[in-house]
Amino acid sequence: MLFFDTNDPYVGPSAEITYGRMMELIDKISKHSETQKDLVLIKGDNLTVEKVDETIQKLVIKEKDIIFFYFVGHGWNNSQSEFPMLKIGGDGITLENSRSLEEIYSQLLEKKARSTFVFAEACNTSKAVKPKKKNDGEEDHSRYNINPSHVRTLFRQTKVNIIMSSSKRGQESFSNYFGGYFSNSFRSVFDKMTSKEYLEQPSWDEILVEIQEATREVSGDKQNPILNIDYYETDHTNSSLLANKECPLNMTAFNKVSEDLFFLNKYWKEILNYEKDFATETYETFYQIEVQEFYDHLLEKLNLIEHLSDADKKWYNNTAKEVSTYLKTINKYKEEDTFKSKAFSKLSIPIDNLKQLHGKLDEFRKRCRE
Repeated sequence: MLFFDTNDPYVGPSAEITYGRMMELIDKISKHSETQKDLVLIKGDNLTVEKVDETIQKLVIKEKDIIFFYFVGHGWNNSQSEFPMLKIGGDGITLENSRSLEEIYSQLLEKKARSTFVFAEACNTSKAVKPKKKNDGEEDHSRYNINPSHVRTLFRQTKVNIIMSSSKRGQESFSNYFGGYFSNSFRSVFDKMTSKEYLEQPSWDEILVEIQEATREVSGDKQNPILNIDYYETDHTNSSLLANKECPLNMTAFNKVSEDLFFLNKYWKEILNYEKDFATETYETFYQIEVQEFYDHLLEKLNLIEHLSDADKKWYNNTAKEVSTYLKTINKYKEEDTFKSKAFSKLSIPIDNLKQLHGKLDEFRKRCRE
């Protein structure tokens, strides 16, 4: 299942190149694993959320089938998952034209295939960030003699579920005129480690770690792929992403509260020493559109709406709403010459609120572990 946003002015040219390389890879996998290929390819004008939803819903899988899902396009993070939301067609980036990579993975796991592979090359940061294209880098022209035994073992003698995205939460994904950094690393590493020149049988763990390292290296450590891998024998639903969690607290959202508290506290202590332009640019980097949306819907992000008393819900909502209001007010001062002094005077309240929020959430987290 290949999904490529080839129409997008930012990622389209790179997606076209990646599409060609991935089609070659799929053909090799099918040939050397001796499996019949049933290709679903959606790109260009056909890439819509409706088409993706329909494709997954109607997918009929048999017990020995293998699902291979690969997406190239825009992505963003909603602070509820370490993995990105995928922007699938449409104008702008909205919830309506986005789908969670983690939810797609869970939906595909429910099909109970022999193995499920889900990969995405997409940014994993703010909606406002545009993916960067760089001129540097060269296309990897290396060609290896493939070892069919390596491929058969990986796909026919291994039962595994994998979800992987090209960057961790808060990071962009990069490309150049030869394609995406992650996709090129994926293809080069896979070709090398399934070749006759690679004498030992590679495992998926080894391949994925090499892909991570290759992507980090080519991006100058600005892009760090993340993954979950789950080997199993007979149980198709034992993935860590599907397992019942005793603690309902969404740790990704909890970690964002921690990160925001750390950033704002440090920023507050140093802002008066900054140049005005640097102070505003630093705040702009922090205050993306998702920040206000996150604190306006904090309990939903934390997954705690059904697990708190009415009194606690009211306290969380009021405290988070005050954070949102103050941060929005500070953002309005950006063009004023007195931005630094006004921001300094306002920041103590949202910082104090975040300390209280973090403290109560940390207590909730600790009680879950008892």
